[in-house]
Amino acid sequence: MKNFPSKLIPVKDSILMSMLEIVKLIPTDGISCIQLQNSVSHTMDVVEFVEAMTNLYAISYISIDENQIIRTIC
Repeated sequence: MKNFPSKLIPVKDSILMSMLEIVKLIPTDGISCIQLQNSVSHTMDVVEFVEAMTNLYAISYISIDENQIIRTIC
């Protein structure tokens, strides 16, 4: 589990970098959750992916519809 940056945790090792990586991969017309997870599976594990997605959803940056398509709101 990654944390937010602090005096001990640099930004590059924080969850913010995982969130940024996910945001860069979401096209304007959306992407399915499975496709997105497969796209980042080489750089982050499932726990890190879920944590980053939860943070993005909590700050209302992404939305997930009933078909599990992820789109950016901002």
